[in-house]
Amino acid sequence: MKEALARMPHVDLHTPVDENLSAGMACFDVKGMKAAEVVERLLEKKIVGSTTPYLISYARLACSILNTPQEVDKTLAAVRALA
Repeated sequence: MKEALARMPHVDLHTPVDENLSAGMACFDVKGMKAAEVVERLLEKKIVGSTTPYLISYARLACSILNTPQEVDKTLAAVRALA
């Protein structure tokens, strides 16, 4: 997921892509949108994300062994559509 988010021109990925430096969680910004708005728009498509609890808030998504490749593709398509 991180690699695909990093390739989207309207997304700024803040999580390192290197698996030695990060796990399945990806923190990112969508240009022109606040993190809470990104999470809200994804939730409208039944995609659960969250915002980081830091002074500067980012949208946050996580994949696990419970997610199917189709769910990941659906999530990426939804983020792509936010452009």
